[in-house]
Amino acid sequence: MSLQNNSKPIVHIATDEKFIDTAHNIYEKAFPGKNKFLIIKRYKNQEIEHLSDYKNYHFIFIRNIDERISSTLSKADVIVFHGISTSMLSLIKIIPENTIKIWNVFGFEVYRNPYLCGKELYGKKTYEKFVYSYKKEMKKKIKPFYYKLFKHQKEPYLQLIEVMKGMHYMGILYKEEFEFFKDKIGLRDIKQIRFTYFPIENVLDIQSGVVNGNNILVGNSASYSNNHLEAFEQLKKNKVEDKKIICPLSYGDEAYAEKIIKKGKDLFGSNFKPLKKFLPIREYQKILKSCGLVLMNHYRQQAVGNVLNAIHLGSKVYLNKKNTLYHYLNRIGCDIYSIENDFNASNKDKFNLLEKKKVMKNRKIIEDELSLGKICEELVHKISPLLN
Repeated sequence: MSLQNNSKPIVHIATDEKFIDTAHNIYEKAFPGKNKFLIIKRYKNQEIEHLSDYKNYHFIFIRNIDERISSTLSKADVIVFHGISTSMLSLIKIIPENTIKIWNVFGFEVYRNPYLCGKELYGKKTYEKFVYSYKKEMKKKIKPFYYKLFKHQKEPYLQLIEVMKGMHYMGILYKEEFEFFKDKIGLRDIKQIRFTYFPIENVLDIQSGVVNGNNILVGNSASYSNNHLEAFEQLKKNKVEDKKIICPLSYGDEAYAEKIIKKGKDLFGSNFKPLKKFLPIREYQKILKSCGLVLMNHYRQQAVGNVLNAIHLGSKVYLNKKNTLYHYLNRIGCDIYSIENDFNASNKDKFNLLEKKKVMKNRKIIEDELSLGKICEELVHKISPLLN
């Protein structure tokens, strides 16, 4: 891809992530031929894992930013950041102050920043058993002083917070998460552009049919923020001995996955079915269709694609009320349930599958709300006035 095009492009800065192909397709539909994607490589021989069509991208080695790249950044009216990571810091420093900067949020840049989020993302048992360590806490306190004394700069995570505060727009799907991030980071004048990496056409098979079983899906990965221990405790309290519990653990922390598998088998015996390996999409979809009930015990927005897929398939989805995704889906009219209020002994219908009428209503809502056309309309409406 040439950087010699004289027309002012929308410049995108990204890394090799699985969402970037989708982002390219969305922005090209909204602004055909107007986008230049700069993909940062940490080292020259870094292999590209997730990007499919190389001609759509220009790869740059972060330690070799030449005049051509500097010129491209300086001439852009709008620069879009797909996530914000430490690998972008040197590029950000050479962007003119008057350039409009849009931050399309991944989520990890906030949730994994130790100066922004901590124990509030985890249940008490999960935090004490897997997350907390005295050593981690001490390192968090010492690192800012180490960087200041020996590297003469701010600790990188603190630099990232400064970068976030310099953004003009936040690309994020719903206002509940936007307001949460805005308050958490201390952003004042930033505005929202409604954007998602999960337009419904890209993540779902519209003709996929509906669920046909009463298995229970728990979580989406081997990450602590699934709060598996607390979810298992809730399941055990509500006597699920006659149902299979499907638990995806195919990516994330392997050591954590093994401990969760042991705990699951101790509690539920042969009914506990961990998914330890990546499965072909058709096979995985078949398993999901057997899960009429879904428990996602994240205290943060996570597994959006999985949740949308489950809703579209007709599952009864239980989310934690701490999760902004619960409040968004509830606001737009989906029949969605909370683990705290609805998955308990007093609710005699908690194991009943969702009625067909509610399944169809949920499908229509998310198909309308998250269509590719609607996402592109929002981008054109908000970004077009920023372009010269």
